[in-house]
Amino acid sequence: MTLQTAMSYRQAGLCVLPARGDEKRPAVATWKDYQRRLPTDDELQSWFGPRNSRNPQNDTALCIVAGTISGNLEMIDFDLGGELFDPWAELVEAEAPGLLSRLFTERSQGGGRHVVYRTEHAVSGNLKLAQRVVVAPSADPVAIAGKQFVPRRVDDRYEVLITLIETRGEGGVFLCHPTPGYQALQGELTALAVLSEHERDVLFAAAWSLNEHVPEPIAASTEDGISVAGAGARPGDDYNRSGNPKEMLLQHGWSVARTSGGGGNEYWRRPGKDRGWSATLKAGVLYVFSSNAPPFEPNRAYSPFAVYGLLEHGGDFAKAASALRTLGYGKALSENVAVDLTQFQTSNPRPEASPTAGASAWRPFPTDALPEPVATYVQQAAQAAMLDDATIAVPILGALAGAIGNARRVRLKNGWSEPCIVWAAISMRSGDGKSPALDAATRFARDEQLRELERYRQETAEWEKAAAQAQANGEEEPPEPHPPKRVLANDTTIEALVKMLAEQPRGILLERDELAGWLGSFDRYARASGADRPFWLAAHGGRPHIVDRKTSGTLMAPSCAVSIVGAIQPGILEAQVTQQDRDSGLLARLLLASPPVPEQSWTEAEVDGSTLNVMEGVFRWLFDLDMLRAEKGPEPIDIPLSPEAKKIWVPWFNSAKRRQRTTADDDMHAAWSKLIGYAARLALIFELVERANTVVSAAEAPRPFDAAILAGAGDIRASVLDAAIMVVEWFVAEEERLYSRLCADEQDRDLDDLIVWIERKGGRVTVRDVTRGPRRFRGKAGDAFAALDGLVKQGRGTWQEQPPTASGGQPTRVFALNASEHVEASNPESVATQPP
Repeated sequence: MTLQTAMSYRQAGLCVLPARGDEKRPAVATWKDYQRRLPTDDELQSWFGPRNSRNPQNDTALCIVAGTISGNLEMIDFDLGGELFDPWAELVEAEAPGLLSRLFTERSQGGGRHVVYRTEHAVSGNLKLAQRVVVAPSADPVAIAGKQFVPRRVDDRYEVLITLIETRGEGGVFLCHPTPGYQALQGELTALAVLSEHERDVLFAAAWSLNEHVPEPIAASTEDGISVAGAGARPGDDYNRSGNPKEMLLQHGWSVARTSGGGGNEYWRRPGKDRGWSATLKAGVLYVFSSNAPPFEPNRAYSPFAVYGLLEHGGDFAKAASALRTLGYGKALSENVAVDLTQFQTSNPRPEASPTAGASAWRPFPTDALPEPVATYVQQAAQAAMLDDATIAVPILGALAGAIGNARRVRLKNGWSEPCIVWAAISMRSGDGKSPALDAATRFARDEQLRELERYRQETAEWEKAAAQAQANGEEEPPEPHPPKRVLANDTTIEALVKMLAEQPRGILLERDELAGWLGSFDRYARASGADRPFWLAAHGGRPHIVDRKTSGTLMAPSCAVSIVGAIQPGILEAQVTQQDRDSGLLARLLLASPPVPEQSWTEAEVDGSTLNVMEGVFRWLFDLDMLRAEKGPEPIDIPLSPEAKKIWVPWFNSAKRRQRTTADDDMHAAWSKLIGYAARLALIFELVERANTVVSAAEAPRPFDAAILAGAGDIRASVLDAAIMVVEWFVAEEERLYSRLCADEQDRDLDDLIVWIERKGGRVTVRDVTRGPRRFRGKAGDAFAALDGLVKQGRGTWQEQPPTASGGQPTRVFALNASEHVEASNPESVATQPP
C-alpha cells in the first residue's frame, strides 16, 4: 500500500522519501540531492517495496520535500495539538470564503494539523508565523501539550518560546498521510490547489494575527562598533528615541493597511502590494512577517535606527549614523552629557565591553550552510559527543581542505587564485571534549592513511615474492611498489615537512591535539630566532619553499599545501600568542572558535552507519582527485566562479573591504584580509563536497568531473558561495569575540572567566557561591563581591534580593547575569522538526 501511495505521489510531481516517524526526518543518509530531483522507480521500490535485504523493515512512514522540487509546494504546520487551527480557519474563511475547502488538510501525530497547497510562484524557506512565550518556574525541562521544552533564562525569569504555527517551504520536509499517526481530513495530496499570491497572503495574515511574541529589535552598529540599542548620546540612540520610522517607510513605498482598535499597533503593507499586510509597527518597532519585503528579513524586529539604516543607506549603519549626525541627532561628547565611560576605562580599551556584547555572547554555528553529508554528520557527531555543533564543524573544515589539498584551487580572476588550505582551531578547556571533537573531524584522514599503509604492506609482500621468483629464474626484478602516500602528520620539523611535500606535492593535513606545541615549535629546531614563523606565514598561501642541506643537497616543495586542525586551551592561547604572532598576521590565518559546552548527560545517540559510509566515500573521492600533469610537474586545477557566483562575490568583497577599512581593531583588520580569502576557499570545499556526494550517492565511478573541469566547465555555483560567505560571517563574529579577550588585560579576563562560570551555574549566584567556586575567589568574600559588583557596573548583571524561605532566615542578595550574556540555547523540539 505504501509503495503504491509513494508512486502516486511521485506521479503527481511530489518528491516523496522514506521517513523515520519517531525522529520526523527522512530515512536516507543524505537527502539534499532530492531537493533537486525526484526519486526514481528503483529507489521507491527499494524504499517501500516488499521486505528484502535492501529494505529489511518495509518502511511505511514517508515524507514530502517541500519547495520547487514538488511544484512550489508549501505546508503550514499547526503544532501543540493544533490549538490555533480553528481560530486561524475562522479568520481565513471571513477574509476569503471558500478558500479553506480547496486545501488539503491532515491530522499529524500529536493531534496538530497540516495544511498543504502549491503556489504560482516559488515559496520561501521555513517561516515561523505564530509564537508564544510561556514562563517556567525553573530551568528544569517542562512539558507543554505532551512535548518537552528546555527553558531559557531571560532577565529574572525562565521562559520557553513555543512555535504554534510555522511553514515548511524551500528546503523543508514533513511527514504525511499515510504514515502511522497521520490522517487525511480533506482533499488529496495528489490534487493540490494552486494558490495565487493574494490567497497565500490571506493564509499568512491570519496566522500572523495570532502571533503573541515579538522579539527584541535587532542590534544595528554604528561606526564605533557599539550597539545602538543602549542609552547614550550617539545619533542612532537619539533617533531611536525621537525619530519617526513611519516617514521612512512611506517614502520607500510602504503603506498603512489598517490600525488596531487598541494598543497602538499598526499593520503595514510592503511596496508593490495592494492587499493584505506584511509587518506591524508599534512603539517605533517594525516587526516584519513577510519573506518578500527586502531589505527586511521575516520574523525580525527592527528599531527606528535599523529601519533608517537599511532603507536609506543599504545597511551601512556607520554612514547612517554620520548622516543623522548632520541632521542634528546625537550630541558631541564635549558637551555636558552624563556618559558612563567606566566600561572603557581599562588599560586596553575594547568596544566589545559594552553592556550588549559580553564575553559569553555566542552565535550558534550555521550548520545548515554546510554541504551534505557534512551537515548531517556534524549534527550527529556533536549530539553523540554531547558537544556544540561548532566543536565538530570547525575542525572538519580543515580536514576537508587537507583531503583536497593542492589538487584544486579557486580562481577569482586572472592572477588571483586561492589554494585549498585551511587552518582551523578550537579553544576549549581540558576535559571539555576537544579530543573527541578532533577525532570526529580527522577520522577519515586517519582511515585513508591506514589504507595506504596496508596497501603498501600487501604490495610489498607480493613484490618480494615476485622478486625472489624473478631472481631464481634469472629474470629482471619487477618494479618496487609505490611508497604509501602521506596524508596525515602530527609532529614534524620544517625540513621533514618540506621533504614530504617535495615527494608528494598534493599536500598534507597536520593534526595537533595540542596546538600549543605547534605554536611553541617555531623556534625549537631553528638556530636563528623566528626561523620557522616565516615558513608558516608563506605556507598559508601555498607558496613554494626550498631547504638547502649539506648532505643531500637542495629540497624544494613546489607548494606548501598544509592544512592544520588543532585545539588549544583558552589560557594557553592567551599566553602563547605573542604580539609578534598578531603583528605578523599568524593569528589572523587561524579560523578560531571557542564553542560553549552544553550541559552534558548520558545519551545513546551515535553517528548513523549510513552517514559514516557516505562521509567515508566523500573523503575517499576527495583524496583521489588528480592534479594536472604539466611539463614542469603536477599542478593544481583552477576552478573559477560562475557568472552568478561572481555577482555575489563582488558586492560582498566590496562590503568586506569597507568593514576592514573602518575597523579600529588591528587584529580584526588583519583577520579580514584572510577571511575574505577563506570565503573563496570554503566555497571551493563546499562545491567539491557536493560533487563528491552526488557521485557517492549515485555509486558512479570516481572523478567524473575532472574532464568537465579541464574543459572549462564545472564552475563554483552561486548557492555554494553564498553558503561559504554565511560561514565566514560567523567566523567574523566569533573572532571579534575571541580577540576582545586576547586584547584584554588580566582583570578583564578574570571577569570574563567569572561570567562563564556563572553561566554554568544557571546565571544566578551569591557571593558565597563565588567564594566556593573559582580558585582565585575561594575564601575571599571581599574579592568576590568586588568582582560581581564590577559586572553590575558594566551593565552585565544586576543585584536582586531573594526573600527568606518559608522556614525563616535573612534575605539574600543574588547576582543575576543579564540575558544578553547568556549562551543562546536551541529548543530541542524545534531542532527535532528541522530538516537534518
